[in-house]
Amino acid sequence: MTTEPNYTITPVNSGIIHGSEWGNLTLKRHMGEKTAVPTIIWVVRGGGRTVIVDTGPGDAAFVKSLVGRSLDRAVEPEDALRKLGVDPSEVKTVVISHLHWDHSGGLDLFPNAEVIIQRSELQWGIAPLPVQSPLYEWQRPDGELPRWLLARRRMRIIDGDEEIAPGLKLVHLPGHTPGCMGLCCKTTGGRHLIACDAVPTYENLEDEVPPGWYVDLEQTYKTAAKIRKIADVVLPGHDMRVFEKDEYP
Repeated sequence: MTTEPNYTITPVNSGIIHGSEWGNLTLKRHMGEKTAVPTIIWVVRGGGRTVIVDTGPGDAAFVKSLVGRSLDRAVEPEDALRKLGVDPSEVKTVVISHLHWDHSGGLDLFPNAEVIIQRSELQWGIAPLPVQSPLYEWQRPDGELPRWLLARRRMRIIDGDEEIAPGLKLVHLPGHTPGCMGLCCKTTGGRHLIACDAVPTYENLEDEVPPGWYVDLEQTYKTAAKIRKIADVVLPGHDMRVFEKDEYP
């Protein structure tokens, strides 16, 4: 019988986007209000493994050209990772929760990693609804293809929930996008779920409010019920409060 190790989870701030629409995070709330939205690289370590969940948006100048807003960084993501003892070039596993630019734009930082993604997300990312195509970088100002396509030969495509190591389980969390997923980690403090944009803020969780961006509203509610069932602690994808702790648990 394989013993499940306990993991630690470290949120790395890969840049804050100021002046973001708050209503994009919480359906029918804070409409017209602006807020600061952090982008996060999650570092999961335990049992001799290092797994990265999401890569942040990547190059700050590119973000400015894509969305017209500045990415505020105190430290470059690569430097922040190295300070934690993580060499990006040596990372073997990267999980992409979904292919929106603010989660997949930094894939080039991990050139030797296998990239795990849901089949339904890849299919949707190739041909999204027109209103959502900019989120997948299909309307880049420079006319180039989405950056995530450059990692296509490194992708491992999965369908649904899958254990990738003892104590680490990928969980399909559709609604925000068809293939949105999170990583459920065994820790000394119970099952911690890196929920990414299935739960962008603590407000979504506490008040049972769906994300403002979604492709299937009914599915967001089903996903929320699934999350409540499987997780002891939920870590949102875009909430500054996750940085109140340097490491979880």
